[in-house]
Amino acid sequence: MYKTTTHYEYPNDTEPAMSVTSKDIQHWLERATSLGAAGAEVLVTEREGTYIRVENGRVTAQKPMAEQRVQITAFLEDGSMGMAASAPSNAGSAVASAVAAAGDGTPDATAGPVRGLRQIDYRELGIDDRRWPNIEMADRMDVVVSAERGARVDSRVHTHPFEWTDSRTRRQFGSTANVMLEEFATRFRCSGGVRVAGDDAVIGLTDFVEGRSFATVSSLPFGANMAKRALRLLDDRIEISGPVRVMFGPRATAALFTAMADAFVSGKPTFMSDGTALHKRIHLLDDGALPGALRSTAFDDRGVSPVPVVVLKNGRLDQKYKTPVTARGKDERATGHWFDGALRPNNLILRGGTRSINAVLSERSDVPTLEVHDLAGVEKIKWGTGKADLIAYGNFRKGNERLGSVAGVRLRGNLAEVLAQLVDVTSDTDRMGHIDASGMLVDGFVAG
Repeated sequence: MYKTTTHYEYPNDTEPAMSVTSKDIQHWLERATSLGAAGAEVLVTEREGTYIRVENGRVTAQKPMAEQRVQITAFLEDGSMGMAASAPSNAGSAVASAVAAAGDGTPDATAGPVRGLRQIDYRELGIDDRRWPNIEMADRMDVVVSAERGARVDSRVHTHPFEWTDSRTRRQFGSTANVMLEEFATRFRCSGGVRVAGDDAVIGLTDFVEGRSFATVSSLPFGANMAKRALRLLDDRIEISGPVRVMFGPRATAALFTAMADAFVSGKPTFMSDGTALHKRIHLLDDGALPGALRSTAFDDRGVSPVPVVVLKNGRLDQKYKTPVTARGKDERATGHWFDGALRPNNLILRGGTRSINAVLSERSDVPTLEVHDLAGVEKIKWGTGKADLIAYGNFRKGNERLGSVAGVRLRGNLAEVLAQLVDVTSDTDRMGHIDASGMLVDGFVAG
């Protein structure tokens, strides 16, 4: 395995010097074989975009961004593999470096270009916003300035810098297995943070909105919504401790299961590796060809189109992510999740229920419940054991009665036990980044 972190960026006032063609890719492949490679792959990434930063209602930074990168992978007859990356202008030397690196590699009968897979047309995925050529700089600035100003809904709200990034990326892939692929994709993201100060508390929240289309990102008032959530945390604050029932809202559920899926593909043992089962109503699907989704793609870095993977079925680990190497060793198909030298989840879908959060909590009004809107600390979860020590922000409720706000309370528990004690799943679903998540009611946490 290998991982590449080298990128090639250009000055703000400079455009990439050239646009790579399929003929260029074919030339580099032929050069690799002429130097002794039994097979080769070429991945080309060309990207253009914009960065904007807004502070206190004013644009304080604005710059175009551009990148070009060619990655060459060479395979020898015995499966030894070598890789090199460069700017397009130096790709010829990179080919030679890749072949030379393969000569120092380890023989592997499962290595080599991927052959004979069904390919997806990127135009069917809805990942390239047709509006891109017509988006003006003023349009971009208006979105991020409005988001930052919208967050200042009260004199108690102070904003951190709000940032905007967008890009249109052209990816091309070619190999000596007679594969030649191309994909165009756009991506838009706006993010920011707020800090609210009360008489005895200071609370900070961050949030973002991200999508494939300009309209999706520009139409969501995430700044104002974030500020309102933060302000509500100042009102009627209460302290809670001891065992507590928790209703994770879609935002909190998304944070938890995004981190869990990353742990599953890391290759390290998790608390579920020994066959531990969660509640049978927990189902998690990975679909890399979901129309309009953030991580939908026509092919991964090895030229493999994505296939659906059932990550969790009836609460148990089900299908596995497969690289071309592991798939070939078992005479199976790779799943299309290889990016930047490692496996990566694509679009995650957590199956929801049939009733809303309010309906579920109303029916179970006999038990006071912590309703969590924002969740921190998922990056510190011990995935080997399932031990979690989280920080939660939200409301304490008894049915439809709000008892008070809870800000920064610690939630401790073991996810193997908590997610086995699922009480209900709700129909409230939001798309947060690359996951569609629902509300989830659980027991097993201890607060305080």
